[in-house]
Amino acid sequence: IKSKDDLVVYSGEINVDAVNNALVGNDSVAIKSGTFTLKADNNGIRCKTNDDIEKGYIVIDGGEYDINVSGSAIKSDFTVVINGGNININAGNDAVHGEYGIQVNKGEVLATKCEEGIEGAYIVINDGIVDITSSDDGVNASGIGGTEIENGFDMQLPDMNMPGGERPQRPEKG
Repeated sequence: IKSKDDLVVYSGEINVDAVNNALVGNDSVAIKSGTFTLKADNNGIRCKTNDDIEKGYIVIDGGEYDINVSGSAIKSDFTVVINGGNININAGNDAVHGEYGIQVNKGEVLATKCEEGIEGAYIVINDGIVDITSSDDGVNASGIGGTEIENGFDMQLPDMNMPGGERPQRPEKG
């Protein structure tokens, strides 16, 4: 399932067995709820953008997910926000990858197999359950350009990221 712009799912039962990616939004992916069985030879949920600072994020507010992929289970060129849901992952690469940042506010992320568990420049886990079994790093927060943050970091993520809401701000590369 691919959208040239925003991919928005409010609810439903979605089963995908794909040769490439299971769900793709070129500008953003926003999921309110639903039941998802995603199998793919590449990535499960993917968002990519052409360096547009207003786009490139994935937001999961709830739902049940069974993701079995050869690539990354959830991958964004900007940020990933998990506000709820039960996400079961078996991935050949990253379980959750947000190039600039990942924020887990609620929900459960269970990765039984992956190379990197949660990987991004910045990672914030506010609540929820994160259980990672990885062959490399479980949680890998690298910072942008390998730099350290002296006074903390705020990804400036909105509370509700469905279409029409405030969009996250991309941090400056340092």
